[in-house]
Amino acid sequence: MAGAYPGFCFRVSLWEELTRMRKRLFALLLAACLVAGLAPAVSRAEVIEGDGYTFDAETGTLHIKNDAGSTQWRSDPDIPKEAVKSVTFQRLDTPVLNLGPSAFEGCVNLTGTIKLNADATSIGENAFLGCDQVELILIPEAAQADIETAGIPEQTAYMVYRYDQYAGGGYFYVCDVHYGSLTQIVFDGEIFDGTWSCGVVFACEETYNVVPAPDETAWYYRTEADGEITVTKYVTNPAYRHTIELPQSFGDLAIKQYAPDAFSHTGLSAKNIIVVEEGIQATIPEEISKVVVKTENGAKVAYLTAGTSGSIADSLHLLSLPQDVGTLFLKDVTCSVYDLRLMEATAVCYSEDAAGTIVITNVLLSDFMPEQEYVVPSTVEGKPVTTVMINTKNNYGLDKIATDGSVNKILYESDPYDDAAPCTITQIVQGNRESVELPLTIVGRPVESIPETAFDESVESIVVPEGLDVTQPDDVCKLVYALGADGQVTVTDVIPGRDGSGALKPVTAPGTIAGQTPVFSEAAQEKMASIPHTHAGGTATCVAPAACLLCGQPYGAVDAANHAALTHVVRTDPTCTVAGNLEYWVCSACGKAFLDAGGQTAVALDDTALAATGHRYENGKCTICGAVDGGFQPAMIAGANGVWQGGGKDGLAFTSNAGFADFVKVQVDSQDLAPSHYTVQEGSTKVTLRASYLETLSAGRHTIAIVSSTGTATAAFTILAAPADDEMTEAPMTGDGSRPALWLALLLLSGAALAAAERGRRRCSR
Repeated sequence: MAGAYPGFCFRVSLWEELTRMRKRLFALLLAACLVAGLAPAVSRAEVIEGDGYTFDAETGTLHIKNDAGSTQWRSDPDIPKEAVKSVTFQRLDTPVLNLGPSAFEGCVNLTGTIKLNADATSIGENAFLGCDQVELILIPEAAQADIETAGIPEQTAYMVYRYDQYAGGGYFYVCDVHYGSLTQIVFDGEIFDGTWSCGVVFACEETYNVVPAPDETAWYYRTEADGEITVTKYVTNPAYRHTIELPQSFGDLAIKQYAPDAFSHTGLSAKNIIVVEEGIQATIPEEISKVVVKTENGAKVAYLTAGTSGSIADSLHLLSLPQDVGTLFLKDVTCSVYDLRLMEATAVCYSEDAAGTIVITNVLLSDFMPEQEYVVPSTVEGKPVTTVMINTKNNYGLDKIATDGSVNKILYESDPYDDAAPCTITQIVQGNRESVELPLTIVGRPVESIPETAFDESVESIVVPEGLDVTQPDDVCKLVYALGADGQVTVTDVIPGRDGSGALKPVTAPGTIAGQTPVFSEAAQEKMASIPHTHAGGTATCVAPAACLLCGQPYGAVDAANHAALTHVVRTDPTCTVAGNLEYWVCSACGKAFLDAGGQTAVALDDTALAATGHRYENGKCTICGAVDGGFQPAMIAGANGVWQGGGKDGLAFTSNAGFADFVKVQVDSQDLAPSHYTVQEGSTKVTLRASYLETLSAGRHTIAIVSSTGTATAAFTILAAPADDEMTEAPMTGDGSRPALWLALLLLSGAALAAAERGRRRCSR
């Protein structure tokens, strides 16, 4: 026993240790359960609620429930200002409209964007003092006056806005921007008006650097001098917006026009459809589908034009129109009621042929329309409708679709969801037209054979293309035609109808087939020769009656007023010697002449001649053509037999009655005179010989000739020698005529007289 005791003690102590460990584990388990049970209570304890506010201590979000709550939270000792990281406001029912003084003063950790409700009217003094971490504040226009006292930090951006919840989609207008430390403001497109929280479209002056967040929409504009605005850019996410309705105004801002490149910044695609009210000046890119809203016959209708960038089938089911639009016309577009599930207007699909006539290919009534009749129009865009075709497959309210008696009606069936499905014509009704033109295809799908049961009793005549299998009743006339590569329609066969007695019924050909004026092949004309018909077509001329379009035979009388081959003769003015003619047209068929291109005013050919005018001579030359009068001889009308004495200062003038413009040269004594020796001037032709030249001529008689293109005028003149010098004094002439001798004689006589006088004086003095 003594030897075993130590081992026993060891086992006892081990057992006690294991027991103590189990107790510790149990205690830890109880503690964990207690913590787990208390966790929700702790979490709930982190949301602090007060009168007008709640605060999530874990996220730091302060929610203001009413106006008073904007300041009451500050008195709560459990909400330190530094713990507030974001602020939200009660939006619905009783929205926060006024912030109290110092509402968020000292919230140094407040960040992000603060959006005041759109209906807010005031901001308390120092409401944002010290909120240096706030990036952006959205302030409604009604509270703009409080910005200066609100204590908004200089580095915090704010945007003043006006919200119009009644504009299409709700418009957010940017009125003013303070960028703070930002260079660009990104707007996420959410604003709250006190009754609902919704996304908006914002309109902004192009001078502001405000951009929409991804998937949001923005209009940019500039204000013109007249106060109206021009939209300069539209920004949207084309995958997010399908129907884009162009506004005519932004609230009280009237849109004058859209800039030509306003839609080049959006990345619009074939899935987008732009709705434009008539009168809006907007250039829509050709690749984008558009709907133009017009007023016709007092009702609003719309026309869709598919863009060039691809099919719009994927977007039609999201197409929405203004509520006052009753009909949407879709040219060359195929659709079903399921393709237009959101549209409340009637859809009318149509095509237009080369002649401008309209064929309606389907009529779809909206499932939202009230129970009322819809009358298919007989014109589309002012162009006549010839046939209305309606797909009865998956079409609602067929009993409410009515057509008037002016158009043909064809009902057919075709699965709109199977592109390969053919068309089965189930009913044909003829209106008050010459015939019913049956198609080979409808909206690109082939028409199956048409049975006799499809014909209403109103049908008298049908026109079918080659290849269409039609079994018409015996009393119905059928014309078969082929369409050439050049678009020419040729009637190749005629199967006349028969009346109750079996007699052939008269055949009447339609004016146009497939939009073209038809011609009848020789085989068809030969067949028509034995079928009763009223001659039609062809054109009578001034020499032949019309040829019948149906049988090719002439009929009726000639049309004396129809000159189809008129040749234009231009006017030729007469000259002095050659006759001219009036402008006229002469018919190559009958030879008659007319003063007008339409051949209405006849004139005798002799009366179209204009006689030559003859020459009108003046001073030997024709004033019209310049011809010289052969019988005209120029004459010297002034200056003849003139005399010039040497030493004279003035020249000698002569005048010819020849025209000044006809002057050629001057000759003296049959020698051509250099122009430097004379002057010539108008009236008629006056020539003055210069004195310097006359000094060179010898004394005696000379001749002058004034040569003109119309002839030569001549005259004589005399040159006298210059007078001698002694002829210029009154003293008597000596024998030799020498003046020095005279003066010497006088000097000697004077000397002798003085000597005699001196001798006499001396005698007396003795």
